Amino acid sequence: MNEIIWQSVSASVRGESHIRRGQPNQDYVEVHAEADAVFAAVSDGHGHERHFRSDIGSMIACTKTVQLLRKIPMEELLGHNAQEQYFEGFKKKLLLEWLSGAAEHLRQTPWTEEEAVIVQQYGYGLVDEPAASFRKAYGATLLAFIAKPQGIIALHLGDGDLIALYEGGRMRPLLDEDAENVDDYAGSATQSLASEYPLTHLYAQAFAGQELPLAIYAASDGLSNSFSDMEYFYRFLASMYELAKTSGADKLQNELQMLLPNLSAKGSGDDISIAMAYRAV
Repeated sequence: MNEIIWQSVSASVRGESHIRRGQPNQDYVEVHAEADAVFAAVSDGHGHERHFRSDIGSMIACTKTVQLLRKIPMEELLGHNAQEQYFEGFKKKLLLEWLSGAAEHLRQTPWTEEEAVIVQQYGYGLVDEPAASFRKAYGATLLAFIAKPQGIIALHLGDGDLIALYEGGRMRPLLDEDAENVDDYAGSATQSLASEYPLTHLYAQAFAGQELPLAIYAASDGLSNSFSDMEYFYRFLASMYELAKTSGADKLQNELQMLLPNLSAKGSGDDISIAMAYRAV
């Protein structure tokens, strides 16, 4: 059997509503591809005014996550019977890295006068206060994965979709927790790195064995919310895989840059970001 080779495609576009209001793209995508692996992260910064630096928070989330994912001893972990213990330590380190990155940004870029008004309104403390309430200004979700020939590791916190495509066109949420908690994030509220107890809602899982998916998708909720139901969303994801297989990653990349702004304009109005890894062999 040929060894699995993973390739990747990613895109992030500013939502129609953000363009109208003069807001930045609050999503961020980070992908690092190697000869035998894809490391990817997608983060969706919160849109409420209290999270006024969420575009920075999402960038920090993605860059820190990919850095940490690249250090995971995956082959060793996949054969280990203490994965849960390992992931507990990993998740704590990830949260601390994100908090450290947000704190460093605040030290380098103090609140502006306009931001200071919001800080006072919501009672955020100083950068070195024990509660680290300043983090709420940087609030963002997180979706991430590693795809290697030996297996997959995935993480999910907050809204957004982490989906796997299998042989025969079968699609399902990649993580067991996602399949069980599909209604957890109904409405505008969601868990995030800035939540009171983020580690409780940061799910992680490792996969190895014969049935690895054909493709993995991590997408901010601006994409799925642009479709009338999940069936059409899944069809769109499947079409991405087919285009990548028939025409290549570059063709799909160009198509996404044209399609995603239109989807946002006609659908959610939100920023849309996606990272995809697919089996080229």
